[in-house]
Amino acid sequence: MRVQLITDYQKFLELEQQWNSVIDRSDENIFWLRHEQLCIWFETMVQASAIGSRRELFILLVYDGEELIAIAPLVRTKIKLFGIPVRAISFMHQGRREIVILRNKEEVLNLLFGYLRQVKHIWLNMLMVPKRSEHAHLIEGAAASNGLLVRRIEPRLRNSHLYISLVSDWAQYEKTLSKQHKDNINRAERKLSELGRLEYEQISPTADLEAVIGSLTQVELNSWRMNQGARVTNVTSGRSFNYAARFIHESAKRGYLRVALLKLNDAPIAYYVYVSYKNHYLAIWTGYDTNYRKYSPGQLMLRYVLKSCFETKHEQFDFLGYFEYETRWTNSFLQHEDIKIYRSRLMYALDTWLSSKFKPHKPREPQTMREFQT
Repeated sequence: MRVQLITDYQKFLELEQQWNSVIDRSDENIFWLRHEQLCIWFETMVQASAIGSRRELFILLVYDGEELIAIAPLVRTKIKLFGIPVRAISFMHQGRREIVILRNKEEVLNLLFGYLRQVKHIWLNMLMVPKRSEHAHLIEGAAASNGLLVRRIEPRLRNSHLYISLVSDWAQYEKTLSKQHKDNINRAERKLSELGRLEYEQISPTADLEAVIGSLTQVELNSWRMNQGARVTNVTSGRSFNYAARFIHESAKRGYLRVALLKLNDAPIAYYVYVSYKNHYLAIWTGYDTNYRKYSPGQLMLRYVLKSCFETKHEQFDFLGYFEYETRWTNSFLQHEDIKIYRSRLMYALDTWLSSKFKPHKPREPQTMREFQT
């Protein structure tokens, strides 16, 4: 086996077929690490931002003969650790910080960490792995055997993924929901219907995508983001808009995209964007018109989406996060833990000491496009 380093973006683009073959054959459901998803993220959210100039590709590939069997989608960057500038190896997509390995995991990890041990950077920023998984123990062992220092961070709820099993049917699942929750949703739908014609719509895969994007943008212009001072240009033409538009086009082209709309008198007031991948549904974004906040349009939208998902042969609906409103639909979740890896003993000691001495301020749950009225 051998390690190949990729630092040129054009060479990374040429890897699409090999790369996606590894991702699709992996046991993990890692949609966000597909080649086109990393390209969209890196080009619209990293290269187009101020931090783009501080991040250089540092992708490590492991080949067994001519077959690509492992991917570490890394970048070289500079970060601040408690105000101290630090050279670091981090991940291309901060939402999915994972090394993908098809087989011989222990041998591959030893090879990768042996390679990273020679790099003049003092840490590998946090990996994210399922809590108490075999992968976590293998990472810890391989890093330690190559003279690197490891610190495992206790799992936090914001690193957890709520999910719903779809193996039963909607009628059985609905019985598990609280009576109050179901009554609130039915009451909200009844009151909203009094304002006019209410319509749920599942967008066809062959629909006019520009029209779909227009409907989502129309909702966003009356969303909580605008109420909190977001600029109109951020919603209609900024980096987030460019990312969303490219995501929709690419995912539709590859057959993954699902979009649902809630309309009142033909005008969209809520939406839900999700994908179908490896027999799972993955929640992506949601939004609602705050003018209808008291009618809980987000919850109505989610009920429609979940009910339609139960009608297919998929195994699971994954919320890809942990928000309070989602716990009204499920109490099943998968926890992830973070792993920090250090080359410098001094930085390891300093980070460990400062982390124990000064507990960081507890941040509010991040506001993403998936937040909506509960």
